[in-house]
Amino acid sequence: MSERAGALSAILVGGGARLAAAGMGLAGTTLAARALGPAEWGIWLVLFAGFGWCQHLAEWGLRSVALVEGGRLSQACPGLVRDVLCARLVPLVLSGVLLVGGTVAWRPELAGAALCLAAALAMIALNLDWVGLVRGSALPASLGLMARPALFLAAIAVLPAPLAVGDLALATLIGWAGAALAGAAEWRRAPAPVPGRMRLRTRRLLKAGTPFFLVTAANQVALSADLIAVAWMLGTEAAGAFGLAMTIAQTATLGAQAAAQWWLARGAAMAPARARRVLLDALLLGGTVAAALAILGPSLLLRLFGAQWLAAADLLPPATLYVALVHVTAVRAALVAAGGGAGRVALAQLVSQAVSWPLQLLAAARLGLESVVLLRGLVELLRLVLLVSSDDFWIRFRGRSGIAKMPFKS
Repeated sequence: MSERAGALSAILVGGGARLAAAGMGLAGTTLAARALGPAEWGIWLVLFAGFGWCQHLAEWGLRSVALVEGGRLSQACPGLVRDVLCARLVPLVLSGVLLVGGTVAWRPELAGAALCLAAALAMIALNLDWVGLVRGSALPASLGLMARPALFLAAIAVLPAPLAVGDLALATLIGWAGAALAGAAEWRRAPAPVPGRMRLRTRRLLKAGTPFFLVTAANQVALSADLIAVAWMLGTEAAGAFGLAMTIAQTATLGAQAAAQWWLARGAAMAPARARRVLLDALLLGGTVAAALAILGPSLLLRLFGAQWLAAADLLPPATLYVALVHVTAVRAALVAAGGGAGRVALAQLVSQAVSWPLQLLAAARLGLESVVLLRGLVELLRLVLLVSSDDFWIRFRGRSGIAKMPFKS
């Protein structure tokens, strides 16, 4: 199998797994929301939002660092795995303390639920699915990705009624524990240690992970800032339609997420001609998905959710610009980061989001929902321009920052 065919196969496997996981996650969300009711469901969403932020803090970009360094070594040796797990300890403890402490200060009766979610953070830290990506197989990560929502769905179906917030936290822990168990099989496949390899210090790993953490934090803001602007300027009903449309659009970018993970692990020192072909492939995939969303999305949305969501269906065609461009920017960012340019990726993301926030407020106030959706696509275009102009267009990797500066021996 050629390198191009192997990459396409891995991206399709990863994208298909993400699509299956999204479907099971939607089923679990539907069951849980119906069981809890609006008031309890709102409490769970606030708690889970805090869990999401603590997850980014606990991760601190170390998964991406591991993918980059594993790709540089062409393997994930036991020493690299141990170094990454040790580096995870500090941000994991900090995030767990913040999650439990913040929850107890907010609602003391949710202490048990917070402890379950803190344990879920530990399961996420122990997940070794990234080792399979370094090895050249997307299947282990895909299995873990599907195991988590499947076990969550099974847990809330089996737990006795009536469900409570603590039950959802327990189901979340079960899902992440299953994903970690699926990834643990990669430890047995670990190759022999690299002779003469120097141990990676925790401080150096955390420093290398900081740009990746900033990117994920900015992404979290990007996913919520325009929704907040719509709710503020146009009200909660408009925000509901906007949120549903952008959730579907985000689901359509699952292939881009899979491609980014693949090339982050295998894109270091890529030849310029090969990089151009990879980006053209990403653009072709993004254009195909965007066209399908524009043609099929509105009618499918109305069939699944009903005529009351007509406003959301009307927003899907304008969202196609964002969907198409995300496939290119995600891959471009992965290639730049794989070559040691994670700092440039973080800067491009932060600048694009700083520019977008006031424009989102203006668009929501003056031009309506369609303009806010289009603006998300234009912001993605700005991010792509910043990523391209951050270095030569031909993607010359010179290892100027991050993990590439570490004194390794192979």
